Amino acid sequence: VAALGCAPAQGGTKEAQERWGGPCRDDPGSRAQALPQSSRESERLQLPLFLAFLGIYMVTVLGNLGMITLIGLSSHLHTPMYCFLSSLSFIDFCHSTVITPKMLVNFVTEKNIISYPECMTQLYFFLIFAIAECHMLAAMAYDHYIAICNPLLYHVAMSYQVCSWMVVEVYFMGFIGATCSHSLHAKSAFL
Repeated sequence: VAALGCAPAQGGTKEAQERWGGPCRDDPGSRAQALPQSSRESERLQLPLFLAFLGIYMVTVLGNLGMITLIGLSSHLHTPMYCFLSSLSFIDFCHSTVITPKMLVNFVTEKNIISYPECMTQLYFFLIFAIAECHMLAAMAYDHYIAICNPLLYHVAMSYQVCSWMVVEVYFMGFIGATCSHSLHAKSAFL
């Protein structure tokens, strides 16, 4: 709260009160709702920003779902590399779906408030998919390494079972990493 330019016990400076929509109070609810009031300029930009981010989101969703569909329908693409690519597309789809819908709602609503439990839930799923994406890229790098260094043993080293286990482990690592991080955030001093 001090970083917002207001002292909790005194209600803050007049400038901070105007900027942040009123006096700051020393209760946890006011910290989660300390958002700047919108000005005329930001209200004018809300619709173009909403349309721009909606367009980006739609391209992202259609691209990822199209990739998953094409890989699933084409029997020529049922190889470990495309299995990983399909899983990466699913992770990217989920990753963008965690953040973007709430952001789009905030562009068209007057009050841009998110409660602490909603914020922690959004952070939890964001972390799951961010960590899973990093591990998926590492699994894809290992797959390419095997394909380049041992091309004759590639189908033995990267069988369907090995590929499936690697994908499951990627999601498991995302879940474990996000759970550990979330449990540390939940015990923080913001409560």
